[in-house]
Amino acid sequence: MVKSIVVICIVIIGISGCAATSPKRSELPESYGQLVQNARHAYQLGDLSLAESLWRQALELRPTVQQGYCELGQISFRLHRYAEAESHYLRCLSANPKQPEVWHNLAALQIRQATEFLLQSESHDSTGDNEQSGELLKLLLQLQRTELLQEQ
Repeated sequence: MVKSIVVICIVIIGISGCAATSPKRSELPESYGQLVQNARHAYQLGDLSLAESLWRQALELRPTVQQGYCELGQISFRLHRYAEAESHYLRCLSANPKQPEVWHNLAALQIRQATEFLLQSESHDSTGDNEQSGELLKLLLQLQRTELLQEQ
């Protein structure tokens, strides 16, 4: 009788131990398609951090699908992480350079960087009378507005 109780206890402990170490449904990796869908939805909602995390998970499942790098480029661009954005865009183009929208994004990235550098230089100009910088800044900002209108 005692032997039976010991065996039953061991079986119960073993079963509960297996249940404790088996992954819960929420911890199981999502399918690639579900990750992509969720990443796009998060991006549309403006949750760039979540979108970035989901794209990275999708790339872990399928590292050769270059679209993920294009999307990470967009996210990095919007987060002002320009070197990272450029790296992602170039990785995206490495598989297929015939993607005019990605080349366009690289150009927009350069315009944005030039604008930010010019704004930074003006903050260090104690005279404040640099007409060339002012004119160039107007042109760069106008280019960026045009870029935004074309995207909408």
